Amino acid sequence: AYINGILDSNWVFSGTPATAGTFSIGTVPWALGFSGSSLNGLLDNVMIFNKSLNADEVQALYNNQK
Repeated sequence: AYINGILDSNWVFSGTPATAGTFSIGTVPWALGFSGSSLNGLLDNVMIFNKSLNADEVQALYNNQK
């Protein structure tokens, strides 16, 4: 996860992403073995890409959003 253009933490996903069903942002799915929790706050400037971005690409996006 990036906060203000700086890498704060990362999470490695293994497996095949689902191509059908409900897509959620701001919640941890029960299916991943977590107890289930939701974001207590706001999300803004959410972007979804069809590839992984490298650190330079994330920084450029952050700089252009200021």
